[in-house]
Amino acid sequence: MKRLRHPLSIALGVAISLVSLWLAARNIEWDHAANAIRAVNAYELTIAVIFLVSGIFMRAERWRIIISRPLGRNSVQWATAIGFFFNYVYPARAGDVIKIVSLKGSTQLGLTRLGVSAVMDRMIDMLVLLVGLTLLVSTVPSTGAGKTFFHIALAALVVLMFAALSPAGERFVALVERLLGDGRLTTGWRRLGHKAIEGFLTFRAEMADGSRRMRVVGVSSLVIAADYFSIFWLFQAFGWELPLLAPVVVWVVIGMGAALPSAPAGIGIHQLACVIALNIFGIGAADAFAFSIVLQLGSFFAILLVILCLSARQFIRKRPPT
Repeated sequence: MKRLRHPLSIALGVAISLVSLWLAARNIEWDHAANAIRAVNAYELTIAVIFLVSGIFMRAERWRIIISRPLGRNSVQWATAIGFFFNYVYPARAGDVIKIVSLKGSTQLGLTRLGVSAVMDRMIDMLVLLVGLTLLVSTVPSTGAGKTFFHIALAALVVLMFAALSPAGERFVALVERLLGDGRLTTGWRRLGHKAIEGFLTFRAEMADGSRRMRVVGVSSLVIAADYFSIFWLFQAFGWELPLLAPVVVWVVIGMGAALPSAPAGIGIHQLACVIALNIFGIGAADAFAFSIVLQLGSFFAILLVILCLSARQFIRKRPPT
């Protein structure tokens, strides 16, 4: 946990956020942005929030399937929601670590297994993001070199994931494990490496179950749908009739920005990402900035709503019968 409080990583994130915020807001007409927020349709905004809530629950379910242990959904959902919450209120993406620690506290599973499962879950998000990015650059005629790069990157990631689940992948992991035991690394690093390999091999063996793979694919498809329609309905709330590809563009650019260090909630980076993405479709900076604020607040409200629902459900279960 010490790494979460490292002053340099926090300072770097805050600096990147401030620069991004300045770039996004330097030409904003604030009255126009405020009017755009006031004009948001509450009904369609509510639909967008419902999809945001659904996305959190679907991500929790996908992680539960990947962990592949008889865990209660409530425990995994709670850990996932807490992780999202701390990513919003703490820099350095602390929530990714806190959700693992939180689930460990309510289960008998070790940190290594939970950590490997969380990394695998994150890799699925990265794969989907790369697919979306490839789809995006493929529609832009002036980025021939960019198309080639992203197609190669996507193919490499897909091959890597399939290879990891193949006999060749097993032999490669065995080779790495032998290298770890040759004495060149310190005992601490060797122990960490062995634990990571053991966790990966366990995950690999469990993913050999075709039904489990199909469940992961099915739930991942629901996550994609929730992300897409949350942005789609937020477009409707602003009264924008944009191409069907527009939610993908916004989601991809925000996802790329989320990979950078930032202040809590990705402030600044989130705004700049929306301004850049929506400018492609002729949306002005003021409207795009307003959109980013509503999306951020809606996402945070969705997280709080999930936490409130889970807390209420837990309270009802513990309440003695009358």
